[in-house]
Amino acid sequence: MSSNRLAAIIIAALSLAVLGIVAPWPAARAEPPINIENWPDDVPCDKLKKNDDGSYEMTVPWARFFQVHNGGKWKNTRETHYWDQKCKGKTQ
Repeated sequence: MSSNRLAAIIIAALSLAVLGIVAPWPAARAEPPINIENWPDDVPCDKLKKNDDGSYEMTVPWARFFQVHNGGKWKNTRETHYWDQKCKGKTQ
């Protein structure tokens, strides 16, 4: 094997090793999910976004029954009616 080819293989292996180590860091800095035990009472109003069409979106990850969810959108549900009363002017 030529020295150039060996050097290229070593550089590729080191690059993959560095990417494997560096890649998890941004995920580690992500905001931890909000734990929701009592739905929809435990949903913080400042983590909800009310859209012009009356729907609500969760703006952060949240967990319920050990299942993590990324966002979510609700429209014309019992939750949206509850949040209309609970979160007047407190949403994003």
